[in-house]
Amino acid sequence: MDKTSDRGDLSSLTRRIQETKNARASAIREVERLDAQLATMQTNFNELTNRAAPVASIPNEILSAVFEADNQSTRWFEITVSHVTRHWRNVAMNRNFSSVD
Repeated sequence: MDKTSDRGDLSSLTRRIQETKNARASAIREVERLDAQLATMQTNFNELTNRAAPVASIPNEILSAVFEADNQSTRWFEITVSHVTRHWRNVAMNRNFSSVD
């Protein structure tokens, strides 16, 4: 092989490496866009599923009364209640737990 051929090969490989890096970066951006889109759709799906659940039809006043019935008002109870659904968290946050620090 001569040096001219090697330079041509190097130039060709350099160009192909850059094209591959560009294609990879573009693919990564597309995956990130799809991940964000999927996360949004999953959130919407979860919200619709939660709203359709029978427990979602409990009026806020009754749900709050159930929370109030926990006389011990333990930190565990507060955390558990706030993790059931977004609706429950909102109701729980709008009442005063006696042991909140």
